[in-house]
Amino acid sequence: MNYVELINSVLFDINETTVAETAAGLSGTRGVQTTVKVGINKAIRDIDAEYIQWPWHFHSARYTLFGGTGQYKYPVKVVVSSVSGAFTLNEVVTGGTSSAKGILRRVPPHGGHADEQYMLVEPIEGEFQAAETITGVSSTRTATSGVVTFCTDVDYDGFFLRPQNLIKEGEFDKTITLGSYWSSRSSDPAGTSTGGTPAVSNDISGNGGYAAGVLRLNAGCVDQAIPTVENRSYRITARISSGSSSATSETLNVFAGSSSDKDSDLSTAFTISNVGAGEIKTARFTASTQQTFISLSNTASQNLDIDFIEVFEEDASAKPLKYKSYEEYHEGSGRYHSSYRQSEFLSLSSPDSGFGAPDCVYRIRSDVAFGVTPIPENTQYEVEFDFYDSSAELSLFNDTPKIPLRYQDVIVARVKYYVHILRGNDQAAQFAFRDYENGIRRMKTELLNQKDYMRAV
Repeated sequence: MNYVELINSVLFDINETTVAETAAGLSGTRGVQTTVKVGINKAIRDIDAEYIQWPWHFHSARYTLFGGTGQYKYPVKVVVSSVSGAFTLNEVVTGGTSSAKGILRRVPPHGGHADEQYMLVEPIEGEFQAAETITGVSSTRTATSGVVTFCTDVDYDGFFLRPQNLIKEGEFDKTITLGSYWSSRSSDPAGTSTGGTPAVSNDISGNGGYAAGVLRLNAGCVDQAIPTVENRSYRITARISSGSSSATSETLNVFAGSSSDKDSDLSTAFTISNVGAGEIKTARFTASTQQTFISLSNTASQNLDIDFIEVFEEDASAKPLKYKSYEEYHEGSGRYHSSYRQSEFLSLSSPDSGFGAPDCVYRIRSDVAFGVTPIPENTQYEVEFDFYDSSAELSLFNDTPKIPLRYQDVIVARVKYYVHILRGNDQAAQFAFRDYENGIRRMKTELLNQKDYMRAV
């Protein structure tokens, strides 16, 4: 039910005149109608307070960790529409009306499914609000904000550290613009002319059953610059197949070098014979500079499809992060010294003492941010975690609550309780309160006491 339908459901039950299911009906409430209108949002807040981790508030986030930064604020979810193009992950975004600033942690797909049209923003200052233009500072892309909800709880037992794929837009699961991260080249670093036009194809038939798009190279070449650390080893992995039914084998030439025309760090060939299966190939290289260009080249005039490509630091590994309380972070027995916090201070004079791959996460006492320790030394790490957001206030006549339809009778019961209390009808209030409590028990039984598996008997 939408906002007005919820109001009318209450009014009908208490034998009061309903309102028109329009914007005018919502704004024209009088007396008990207004009481019910206000009570709807209050009832939703009450239900949220009964259990902070209702399933409809669940979300997952992924943060790139910045070198030298150990603390990060909880995300804000912003529903968006009219997305003008591809935002850049981790760029600063600003609100046109609120002047709020934040770091973009989830890029909304432009032209994607409506349910996916939202961004996650790590706040810097101010609060984003609905119906404002959000602009990416570096990409200059824009979007119009809708509902804004804030993080209310974080699952600290589920933090997971993973090495960051240094390749941007390497899964080709959405339309990409050559020139943003990937650039088309007229020749590869070996000097071979590549006059074909690279493209992202969403036609997955015959391509190993890929679930998303592929980068298709036909006598073409692309490259991308990635951040690296001099003299460190990296692993490059790609899944490739042929988009040409007549091909018996195909070769993807892979290069790494200090500039787009060099193959000083890597020059290898990924040759596949099982052209339709999607073979995974891996190579390793040692970076010679702080910026390495990865080039992918197909010199043959036939379709070669790349499902994904990844570059990770060789020694980086995924692992869960151990949870430490704020007191343990300050006072407990740390990895290097008497406390984790002390180790970070000492790192100023001894860099090896406090910087590195994080192994612990801790809760900031203000409960608006989390910290990781040791402090990451560079941007080659990401953390994944789950969080729960809040309900947004219903304001428009057709706004709908996040609470599923089958449980919205609990909202109605709670509002009826408030109305009966206001009228001094204690007996009716008790009946409504009983219905509310029974509804909450039903929600917890059905939603929170679920089995992990089902077994046929």
